[in-house]
Amino acid sequence: MNWYIKTQAQQKQRGPYALAQLIKFYQQGTFSKDSLVWVYKKDGWDWVKAEHVVELRDIFYSMPEEDTGDTPTQSELPTGIVDQVLPANLLSGKVWAVAGGKGGVGKSLISSSLAIGLTILGKKVILIDLDLGGPNVHTLFGISEPPKTICDFLMGTSSLKDLVIKTEVEGLFFISGKSGALGLADISDESRRKLISDLKTLECDTIVLDIGAGSAYHQLDFFIEADQGIVVTTPEPHAIQDAFHFLKTALLRKISQDLKDHPVIHQYFKENKHLRMDKLESLLQEIRRENADVANVIRVMVAQWCPRVILNQVMERKELKDGYFFIQSLKEMLHVHADYLGYVWFDRQVRRATQNLKPFLIDHPKSQAATCIFSMIVHKLLNHKYLNAKFKEMGLKKKVKGIEYETTYPGYRSGIGIYK
Repeated sequence: MNWYIKTQAQQKQRGPYALAQLIKFYQQGTFSKDSLVWVYKKDGWDWVKAEHVVELRDIFYSMPEEDTGDTPTQSELPTGIVDQVLPANLLSGKVWAVAGGKGGVGKSLISSSLAIGLTILGKKVILIDLDLGGPNVHTLFGISEPPKTICDFLMGTSSLKDLVIKTEVEGLFFISGKSGALGLADISDESRRKLISDLKTLECDTIVLDIGAGSAYHQLDFFIEADQGIVVTTPEPHAIQDAFHFLKTALLRKISQDLKDHPVIHQYFKENKHLRMDKLESLLQEIRRENADVANVIRVMVAQWCPRVILNQVMERKELKDGYFFIQSLKEMLHVHADYLGYVWFDRQVRRATQNLKPFLIDHPKSQAATCIFSMIVHKLLNHKYLNAKFKEMGLKKKVKGIEYETTYPGYRSGIGIYK
């Protein structure tokens, strides 16, 4: 989650900041429980004392009171880790990876919509279909058979730049997947590393990766090695459960890869002890018995990892709380502070646009679903000079003034803060 803050003395707005940054500010004495935080209350947005924000209470109370000697202090952390902080804005970083714990949650629609939304804000975007088992993003743009696909790159017959094709959306380019290619879904480590390396060489502002559903190693690696990782889920219990397991597996993969040269971590995963891990704390306790320093490194690594979450196909207001509970579960079970970007209403116009082989963000820009997508993007670009004119042109009334941001459609709530 990202937070806007100001002190009562200075009354100067700062941010957005990630939780790891606020913890650092608290340790430095520049952020306290009396600092003001911009959050959404029942009657609208307002400045609230930090000690009254549920997600921030651990900074002031739980951390000191529950200190058992296991939580590393700043002086105990390894050199180079203390100064690393989470990206303070969704738009930081070039490569975004959009994943889903299971199929059918609307991952491809979300990834393509995010890509289109960014082009409307003047960005040059390349959307890449990395669902190697059953790619379908090309059908959303009315492309029946792309001349070249990611298969040509993986087979070594084409460079990544050769695969980029222009879409009918101004500023949006596309690299297609390949359906029905035997063995393509089983990408080798060498091909994966080359693909990730070559992504950075593409000339554009943002790359959006549509990753296939599931938890294969290459899917996890694309997710954790991207600058931003976004998980899409629906309010259905099985979809949320699958999304939770995807992030749990991605976290374990990140730990095993980032610390693979450490004997304790290597042995832990070699013996498959991670398979019986239910909570991160159980892993930390076992590692701590072998090496407390490594356990501290893992704890800091997890605190700095910030996946993003989008709740899709919301049909009833009571389902909105599922996104918040999901974020809370990640925090309690895995110590992961995820960023709840927001949600997208179920909208039949999305299906109509898909049947017409057109992006719904272009075909139905005034639909509820389109408004949700725009809001999630805009919320990270609150001071963008281009917004008012563009929204007025598209018939979407918006007010942009610092962080005093309002939407005209009912129910949009950002993950900046939930106040109780």
